Amino acid sequence: MFSGALSLIAKVAVPLVTSAIKSMVESEPAQPQQVQSPPPKPSLEQQLAARFDVTKMSVNEMKQLADTLYNSGKLSLDEYGILTSMPLSLTQNEVGGIDINAFKGNELSTPHDFIKNLENSIAARKQYGINQGLDASASLLSKLKSLNAMHSMPIAARA
Repeated sequence: MFSGALSLIAKVAVPLVTSAIKSMVESEPAQPQQVQSPPPKPSLEQQLAARFDVTKMSVNEMKQLADTLYNSGKLSLDEYGILTSMPLSLTQNEVGGIDINAFKGNELSTPHDFIKNLENSIAARKQYGINQGLDASASLLSKLKSLNAMHSMPIAARA
């Protein structure tokens, strides 16, 4: 009797269960698994823009920035030289010459606007016909402005 009941269950129940499972599988489309890729790693420029504000940075910070950009191949030797030897300001003296006011003492750790300094340096060179280094200065200015633009944008938009 027991074997007859098992045989009946096998003949009736197994096909019913199999049919029910098959019906469930066919009626519900498979949901694709969404695999989220990790966020893209920020570029070197994005990392530096997040860390430095080239309009408010010390000479020591600028040296760190210049070293990093040069060692990664993002600055030419000429650009590196301009950036690391940039004076605090160029001013016209009373006889029409240019006075170079170099960084010294506590000015090494106080914030300066390196974009403004470079723009002033380029303007003074042009005014006095000093063309040597103008192309490298213009290229460097473009790179500093790009870093500044990235620094100014919201973090989420930097990627």
